[in-house]
Amino acid sequence: MAAIEPRRYAPRRQHRSVTARRFLNLRMRDFVYAAVPASNTVRPRAAVTVSVLVATLAVVGCAESEGGDESEDADVVPSMLDCETSMHVVEFADPAVEDNVRFLTGIYDDELLHRDLCAVEAIVVTNRTVTDLSGVQWCTSLKVLRIGDGEVDDVTVLTELTMLETIELASNRVEDASPLAGLTSLKTLDVSSNQLTDLGFATNLTQLRDLRVGSNRITDISSLAEHHELRTLVLASNAIEDLDPLSTTGAVEFLDVRYNDIVDLSPVLDAFAPPRSEDGWKLRIEGKPLSEESCELIGELFRMWIFTDMHC
Repeated sequence: MAAIEPRRYAPRRQHRSVTARRFLNLRMRDFVYAAVPASNTVRPRAAVTVSVLVATLAVVGCAESEGGDESEDADVVPSMLDCETSMHVVEFADPAVEDNVRFLTGIYDDELLHRDLCAVEAIVVTNRTVTDLSGVQWCTSLKVLRIGDGEVDDVTVLTELTMLETIELASNRVEDASPLAGLTSLKTLDVSSNQLTDLGFATNLTQLRDLRVGSNRITDISSLAEHHELRTLVLASNAIEDLDPLSTTGAVEFLDVRYNDIVDLSPVLDAFAPPRSEDGWKLRIEGKPLSEESCELIGELFRMWIFTDMHC
């Protein structure tokens, strides 16, 4: 595959600071008197040369002291800057993500600055293949990120986006979701059809109401034991055997545990017996045969108007 030619955009004009303008308005003789000692041996040409040099250094120094050229600082991170005034030039690694952001901001030709992204609250790309999320970290007000059917394998840049409430990254290539561990405002998380083996990152995401991690390689769900806000939980097509951690949640209304290694449903059936809504709660399970005890419990639930897509 041919390398993607990086895009080129017109640089944004940076306004001179008030201090810099004051220096430029000073008369040349002021610099001569300030920078060159009074002496009959100083020739006019030399004095002018020195004054111009001093003026230049003064203007550059003021500009650097009041922000400098942030775009050249490779180590700068969003938390170091004030989003409302930051002139840091933001570059997105993936053209599909950049196009979405440019559409949202209405900036199509100029460079994108950090301050241009302050109001971006949602990035949605579902009709193009995204491979890299780099640049998204500068959208510090982001609440919704929806990237489906892509090739994203690294979510590290999302670590500081603590305002995120919805992340949908179904059908990507994420193996490590630990960078999401601190995003405690999350209410919806869909990382179905990735390459996850561990749910440990979700331990502190206790505000989650909708969690979808189907079609991964998960075996342990103990990190969900304290998730009392969960209403929808999709665990289908993993390698889960034990549902005991869900016995303390008690609020799930839709549970999908199809195609796992589960034989005993009693932990969740006991916990969720009272219907949580007018339609009751829905259970989906297929694959491995259930224990006789689980089938008996399900029979009782049917009499309580509980709906299920599973048959014994």
